[in-house]
Amino acid sequence: MKILTPNLSAFVNTMISALVSVLLTVSLYWVAPSPVHADTTLSALEDQMNSLIQAEGQSKKMTLILESESGVRFIASVLEEPDDFLYLPDSTTKWITSLVILDQVAKGNLSLDTKAADLLAERADWPQTGNLSQITLRHLLAQTSGLVDNPSCSYLPFYSIEGCVKQIARIHEKYSDDPDYAPGNGFFYAYAHFQVAGLMAIEAAQRTEPDREMDWDRLFRDFKAGTGLMPRAFYIIPNPWNPMLSGGMSWKALDYHEAIRAMYHRQVLTPDLINAMLAPQTLDSVPDPAQEFAFNPMSEQGYDLGVMQYGLGNWVEGDTDEDGVWQSWGRNSSGGLFGSYPFMSEQDGYFGVLAKQSTPRTFDEAYAFFEQLEPLIRQWAELANQSQPQ
Repeated sequence: MKILTPNLSAFVNTMISALVSVLLTVSLYWVAPSPVHADTTLSALEDQMNSLIQAEGQSKKMTLILESESGVRFIASVLEEPDDFLYLPDSTTKWITSLVILDQVAKGNLSLDTKAADLLAERADWPQTGNLSQITLRHLLAQTSGLVDNPSCSYLPFYSIEGCVKQIARIHEKYSDDPDYAPGNGFFYAYAHFQVAGLMAIEAAQRTEPDREMDWDRLFRDFKAGTGLMPRAFYIIPNPWNPMLSGGMSWKALDYHEAIRAMYHRQVLTPDLINAMLAPQTLDSVPDPAQEFAFNPMSEQGYDLGVMQYGLGNWVEGDTDEDGVWQSWGRNSSGGLFGSYPFMSEQDGYFGVLAKQSTPRTFDEAYAFFEQLEPLIRQWAELANQSQPQ
């Protein structure tokens, strides 16, 4: 046996280290591997998911961040730096907006039963009689408030949020005495709910700290500072003084994933508030075809999504059984116009975000793609939850 001299041995060790470094770099280029390296079945599932992401997502800036309840994480992306890409605003905003508003509930500054009329009479001339006077924060975040008309302030840049909420009240006064538009009597997916809810949260925070001039930007910055969540997100449409709280936030995939993680593990708000957020709030307000104002884009625009219910700022996915009884699929989500799909399944022990930047109105395609991934995700989560991350 030939014994290496010290200098030759050092050279060989250096070359081996370099080779290992190169192999690790190559293996990490597209996919962040699972911490469970020994489980080849888990790795095989990750390879299948990555292949689907690469085939589907090249023109769509697609990134999948997936995590098991036990903490095993998998990332697949067509982007070389998936954490640096800023996704355009869309309805993925609703889940985060609701989280920020409910932070004020967790702090004791208002409750889900607080009425808009109690907080906004002076600030936004909110009516004190009729249907509008009975709208609560819960109605607004569940989109069952009876606010069905989208005002021009939703897209024009010169309004303040107070001016916008005043306009929302004015254009809905014609429904004030109509029982069909009573709060809680129907679900209508619309912009107006979140603007009113956002101003309620602003006013509640303002009353707690009267020496600070409170607006949505400050409320959001306080939320970031207090929770550490969504640090690089910002509301951009239509302006900083009246941001579209239902769909105006730009975000990065890992930040959104961390927010979903905090909700899943009850590390933000309170457990009771998260439970309320994720529970169906619309079981008694399911869109009735006889109600002309009832509108549910997830069930009525050709998406094969079952009969969806709505929580507080997110969809509760499910369908009716053969007896007409609604059954949950155990998954919550908040899909957006450009195809992104944040999700969590407490039933199957996983959560994450499918981030996608495609052409507008392609959420149905994104959802169909997620359904293609979902059996692999469920198998992956079952295996991952039997493991412990490093």
